[in-house]
Amino acid sequence: MIIDIDSGVTVSPSVIRRANPNISLPRNPSDDTLAALGYAHIQPAPRPSGDVVTQGQPEERDGVWYQTWEAREFTAEEKAAQLEAKRRGMVVSKAKAHIALHNAGLYQQVVDMMADPATDPVAVIAWNTASEYSRLSPNLLAVKDGIGLTDEQLDDLFEQAAQITP
Repeated sequence: MIIDIDSGVTVSPSVIRRANPNISLPRNPSDDTLAALGYAHIQPAPRPSGDVVTQGQPEERDGVWYQTWEAREFTAEEKAAQLEAKRRGMVVSKAKAHIALHNAGLYQQVVDMMADPATDPVAVIAWNTASEYSRLSPNLLAVKDGIGLTDEQLDDLFEQAAQITP
């Protein structure tokens, strides 16, 4: 990478050639050639780790330009949005859901809940007739609450169900 020293903008050799049409610029110009034209090579720096990594503005230190990076972790809001998007995409077939519940030792608990007259009839109808279950379905969330699962446990069940081949 090359920087225009006056503007602080990174440029390509083709930009330098267009700005200096009367100069024959080699394919890989030397530091001295670039300096004479008001440019400098930017020394690469290793990319840091982090959830969000972006290239920062090059910095000059002791006459040498260095690449910089800005790294940060996801914010709580970004993590929540990612989790919500992940959950929106969690949909499994009825067979996979029932097998995952059976494997977790929860199937009979749900069957008993569906047989309880106090259970919301809409949840019972959805349980009995749906061909697939969506992670964020209000009826499914009622079942989750009824059998005492946490959101994380329900996420795990959906992930396990997705791996099942009925």
